[in-house]
Amino acid sequence: MADVFRSATGTVVDILKRGGVGVLPTDTIYGLVASVYEQRAVERVYKIKRRDKDRPVIVLIDTQKRLHEFGIDVSDKVDRLLRKVWPGPISIIFNDIGNGWKHIHRGTGGIAFRIPKSSTLRQLLKKVGPIIAPSANLQKQPYAKNISEARAYFGDTVDFYVDTGSHTGKSSIVIEIHRS
Repeated sequence: MADVFRSATGTVVDILKRGGVGVLPTDTIYGLVASVYEQRAVERVYKIKRRDKDRPVIVLIDTQKRLHEFGIDVSDKVDRLLRKVWPGPISIIFNDIGNGWKHIHRGTGGIAFRIPKSSTLRQLLKKVGPIIAPSANLQKQPYAKNISEARAYFGDTVDFYVDTGSHTGKSSIVIEIHRS
């Protein structure tokens, strides 16, 4: 990630911890982000994106240990899989998440998690905790490839933009894990 992201990190952490919403680059595409701990911020993301309220979003975490906060204990087999694919652009859906996280799983009981490859983004996550990070776009529209496109979608409805140039990556691959 570019130096502009590093220099903005302190401010971004403060804004997210206070319940703010913003646009920043993930290791795949730009995301519209908010802290999972701030339910009003999560609801704001849904409103800004005009996203169906029953569609869950991806959660970015800094380490696999964060899964415990969501009541997830992984088997040795799943642990081996996670170590192969994380950090990286693969999101893993875990089911049977408790109702304490209903504002994230939207009643489905499942949440997709990803540990990003970017060490700068993981440092941000270490400071602010897990964040939701759906793509930076309005529902059913193409995702923003740069901040100009994100601004066209969101204008001043978000609290910050972190511009690191164009991102023409693809959304993450999603795999669902069934615990038995």
